[in-house]
Amino acid sequence: MTHLTHRVTTAATSPRTGNRSRRRRIAFTGYSVLLLVIFALAYLQLIPTTLRAVPLYDSLGHLILLGIAAWLGRRAWDARWPVGPLRLPVVPLLVALGAAAEELAQALSPVRTASWRDLAMSLTGICLGTWLAGRPGSR
Repeated sequence: MTHLTHRVTTAATSPRTGNRSRRRRIAFTGYSVLLLVIFALAYLQLIPTTLRAVPLYDSLGHLILLGIAAWLGRRAWDARWPVGPLRLPVVPLLVALGAAAEELAQALSPVRTASWRDLAMSLTGICLGTWLAGRPGSR
């Protein structure tokens, strides 16, 4: 792990942007807690996993919820992990790992079902949120 931390780079922070970065990190942390609560409620069967009035409700939830997580995370921490010629954003990668782990947990759960479509929607949302957060003028 030490090797990874030495290779991760972050954008320089000025005193003026320090408070903004702190607020963004608090927002990302709070949103992450909200996501964990949503996941727990789904496993406890306290929220519906389907709504007949909204087609693809669960898949749209994956796209939107994890897209927001990636957007908030990239804006809070713009750390990059150099992989060959690429500099991959660390927080969205961690969100993607969490999405994959959650789908695996669903596959192992007697009350939930895993879905390749949900995983694809999660990853699409993460890519979209990461791209939106990295656009010029979005900082």
